[in-house]
Amino acid sequence: MNVLLVGFNKSWAEALEREDVNVFVIEERDIWVKKNLSVKNYTNIKDVAFFEYQQKTNFEQLISYANSKDINVVIPGLEYSVLAATTIASNLRLPNIGLKAAKILTNKFLLRSSLKKTHIPQPRYQKISSLDDIKNFYKTPIVIKPINRQASAGVVKVYHYDDIEWAWRESQKADEGIHVVDRELSWEYMVEELLEGQEISTEVLVHEGEIEFFNITVKQTADGNFPVELGHYVPGTDIPNTVQKRLHTYIKMLIEAIEVETGILHAEWIIVEDTPYIIECAGRAPGDLIFTMVRESYNFCPYKATLNLLANNKPDINNIPSNGAGIAYLYSYKSGILESINGIEKLKKGVDDVLDFALFINTGDKINELKSSWDRIGFVLCKGIDGVTAFRKAKEKVNELQIKIVQEMNLHES
Repeated sequence: MNVLLVGFNKSWAEALEREDVNVFVIEERDIWVKKNLSVKNYTNIKDVAFFEYQQKTNFEQLISYANSKDINVVIPGLEYSVLAATTIASNLRLPNIGLKAAKILTNKFLLRSSLKKTHIPQPRYQKISSLDDIKNFYKTPIVIKPINRQASAGVVKVYHYDDIEWAWRESQKADEGIHVVDRELSWEYMVEELLEGQEISTEVLVHEGEIEFFNITVKQTADGNFPVELGHYVPGTDIPNTVQKRLHTYIKMLIEAIEVETGILHAEWIIVEDTPYIIECAGRAPGDLIFTMVRESYNFCPYKATLNLLANNKPDINNIPSNGAGIAYLYSYKSGILESINGIEKLKKGVDDVLDFALFINTGDKINELKSSWDRIGFVLCKGIDGVTAFRKAKEKVNELQIKIVQEMNLHES
């Protein structure tokens, strides 16, 4: 089987390494260089081709490349490659999320507009292009967000009318660094009523419009103006049954409304008084090790299951969790230079329920103020008898780390 991965994704590459497949990768040259990517550790990656796909609409060269390699499965590795991957698969008449769905799932305003006639609860919202648009919309606290960005980049909560100008500047100057190309990109914006409640996500595998797998991930996000995720756990079995049933119903409505075909849906929700409000939805695998946690909790590999769905093979899927997994992140509310991290040497994979851990920076590196997911500096992932227990263990492990940055800036680990 020949698999095309559009947008290099380490988790996908590692999952495909365990399968009897030939892998071909399409990536932007800028991204490959900026991320210092390499395929030397992946024995089944046969070729890497450089094509532009971020914010592009013409994918003829990519389609031609896929045809030349006799591709059987096309996988979107990243948020910004969903439309390219779907267009390629559609032209090759291979299973995919659906062109209509791909266009909607990569544009937050289109998603809201497309769901307007359904019964899926949504906050009040409006597309904006100016400061006056935001001021006219403001009645109660709001959220300013880019329509076509990822990883909470540019998402700013506004609690007071007087903060609107500052928040608008913050949203517009969001920088994703190595995750975007050097050429000029265009960003659009919208504003929404701010909802306060429990944040969760749903991870769903869909085959020809039917739900094959459904999971709830419970999240903890940062207080203040930047709602960055600080940790989460799987499965969310502690969410009330009535809410779980509503989520399942709403996902079915979403699938029908935007004509989802085959693939992954990763949707974000906020629960207010037992009512889940949809915040956004992506048509690719979730980040933040959620699929790794699903594998630990449900005893099947969601990457392999997705591969089989896209190859029209029967997948091995289990919808009943047997245990839990939780991840906690390290981060700083202030910028500075990392001077030292003590305690990381005591962490060992497979010991004391630790599944994995990592630091994203080294001593002497700059730590950015926490404004998006890209600003987090490490994580600890643990297992437990359920998600809540696993998450508690992960937070305890993070809190045991002693982190020092210059100028005695405050660091918050949990």
